[in-house]
Amino acid sequence: MAFNTVEGTFTDMIGTVKFSEEDFSNSYFNVCIAAKSVNTENDTRDEHLRTEDFFHVEKYPNICFKSSSIKKTANGYTAIGKLTMHGITKEVNIPFTFISNTFSGSLTLDRTDYNVGSDRSFMIGKEAKLEIICVIN
Repeated sequence: MAFNTVEGTFTDMIGTVKFSEEDFSNSYFNVCIAAKSVNTENDTRDEHLRTEDFFHVEKYPNICFKSSSIKKTANGYTAIGKLTMHGITKEVNIPFTFISNTFSGSLTLDRTDYNVGSDRSFMIGKEAKLEIICVIN
């Protein structure tokens, strides 16, 4: 039995980012991505991901993150805030760096915490690693 890793992107994001390395108290992230913009370079899979089986984009069109605080760490920064996906909101910590106007971060989620996909399927891993790259112009 082989396991495959599926990579994909979300291409439609809107929101506000205010970040100052000198003033975290006035820095924040308030961004949403359109769940329907999922792209794994497989049209059949992408359509399935948009259905009620996974993201259910008709009912839950956006995946949003709103920070409550930002802290300096030994390796960069951490944004602490609420991630809302599939109608469920949970607090997450997103470690990130900010170099040359580019935010780079990652976090690992248990997709079943957000009721995305069936929790009974052994063919789909529960963990999803999200890598975030955002270039500020």
